[in-house]
Amino acid sequence: MVSPLYLNDQTLLLEVARSTEHVDSIMNDVKWSLLTAVLVAFVLAASQGGDSSARLSPVERVTRAAQNIETGSDLSRRVGYTGPADEVGRLAATFDHMIEHLERVFQSQRHFVADASHDLRGP
Repeated sequence: MVSPLYLNDQTLLLEVARSTEHVDSIMNDVKWSLLTAVLVAFVLAASQGGDSSARLSPVERVTRAAQNIETGSDLSRRVGYTGPADEVGRLAATFDHMIEHLERVFQSQRHFVADASHDLRGP
């Protein structure tokens, strides 16, 4: 800090200084603490993100199975989910049951068409 002092006809400057080593040390500690906290938060967020993506993989399997059935008309495919019986597990089981039902309906329709074709060709 610098402050002018007026004494008679002279102007003097009073300088007072203090070492900033203590403040620099505290700021360095704060910097490392913040850096550590950010790194820990990043690791936690990445691990939680990994857990979430692993949890979403059954949904992705259901989606891919549905897309494969739609594009290839392959009703023999199943999701085959083996995880817990939560919402995703119930969705996968329901999807598998629905595909089994559709497969039986289409098989019945094929038999009917084959029988009708045979009867129409015969005398």
